[in-house]
Amino acid sequence: MKSDIWLNKGYKKGYETEITQKISYHIWTNQNDEPIGVTIDFEYANDVHYELNYEDWILFLQKLLHITVPSAFDEVLRNSFSKADYLSFEEELTKNEIEFSKIVYY
Repeated sequence: MKSDIWLNKGYKKGYETEITQKISYHIWTNQNDEPIGVTIDFEYANDVHYELNYEDWILFLQKLLHITVPSAFDEVLRNSFSKADYLSFEEELTKNEIEFSKIVYY
């Protein structure tokens, strides 16, 4: 998992940002507080967690959600994810060739 590598490098997992009651994300930063990655958590009966490098997260925001102003993305994410589940999220990442890693807890 990407997060194992990030932890080994001393990177920090940021605060949780809730998109919906069941979907949230964390931005990971390096020692200079620069963003390096994102974890997206789907907390259903089976927890599913996706990890993207920060460049891929920005690509996801721009290409799939058409977000160009980062300060506006929480509201757009909330509207987009309120209708989505992790399977459609993963399908969109795959279809748009956005690299990710995934872990599922049953």
